[in-house]
Amino acid sequence: MKRITGKIITLLLAVFLVFSQKILEIPVVQDLGKLVSSSGNYISFCGRVALDAAGNIYIHDKDRGNILKFSPTGSFLGALLPLGLRKKEISSLKDFYLHGSFIYAIDEGAKSLKVFDLRGKFKFQIKTHDTPGSVGVAPNGMIFVADYEPGKNSLVSIYDAKGKFLGGFGMPFQDPAYRDPKKFYSLQRNITIRVSPAGEIGVLSNVLGVFRKYSTSYTLVFEKKIEGPEVPKGSIEIYEDTVAVILAASDLAIDTKGRFIISLPSQFAYVYDPNGNFLGKIGIKTPQGFLSPLMMFLSRRRMTAGVRNRMFILDYGAVEGGL
Repeated sequence: MKRITGKIITLLLAVFLVFSQKILEIPVVQDLGKLVSSSGNYISFCGRVALDAAGNIYIHDKDRGNILKFSPTGSFLGALLPLGLRKKEISSLKDFYLHGSFIYAIDEGAKSLKVFDLRGKFKFQIKTHDTPGSVGVAPNGMIFVADYEPGKNSLVSIYDAKGKFLGGFGMPFQDPAYRDPKKFYSLQRNITIRVSPAGEIGVLSNVLGVFRKYSTSYTLVFEKKIEGPEVPKGSIEIYEDTVAVILAASDLAIDTKGRFIISLPSQFAYVYDPNGNFLGKIGIKTPQGFLSPLMMFLSRRRMTAGVRNRMFILDYGAVEGGL
């Protein structure tokens, strides 16, 4: 009895230590709302924000359905992508990811991933089974797309740097609450993929709040459940042909040290070491309280975030040493 009691006390102490850790504030380098407005533009509904190697800023303006490009000093360089229904155009921009010299744009209307250079010139298209849930790009240019398809027992599709299909990997996520075929399908589509600088692949279930790490040879290294007071319970509800999804986790980034940064819909992001051990919480401090860095993008020691129609460049390097 004493041994059991001791184990319970040890477990409770561990939980207390994990979730009572100090919250690290990510310093704001630049409030991009001011930069955008000073250029004569206005973004009322922003998505992802990204930086290229030269410091140029790319902002998904959801109202225009395009990516607006700005110089590091704030000069407006134009709406980047050609809009339309043709192959080399974007019909409905869901999200994008920037890697090296290319923009990987998810076209919801065309159910495809379209790749452009940093000037908006079309390079190639990857047609997918359904609208890609997410895209991750490896250091060598290999492309990983969230494109689960019933009947194919893999979660992630693999393409080479030119868009040639190479195969798939990853068992679908399992949970008793989502055995209904429609819910099960939606569960597998709501994932985020990111690739570490070492080429290891991170996969986050946005609904379950579970993340995985795969090796460069696509074998599962671990699967971890995100637990904490700020983690909401995700769910999927089906109303005839309408799917309503509540996310337990919003976004995933992997830093240069292989640490997993998982933003939550609430106030903070949780950070885990390369082995999946919890390190601490980070957030953007505002007069109204902390904000979670949603729609994240890492560029060296900088992090960008689009949060509740606010856009930031953050000094992620300032919190690295405190984790």
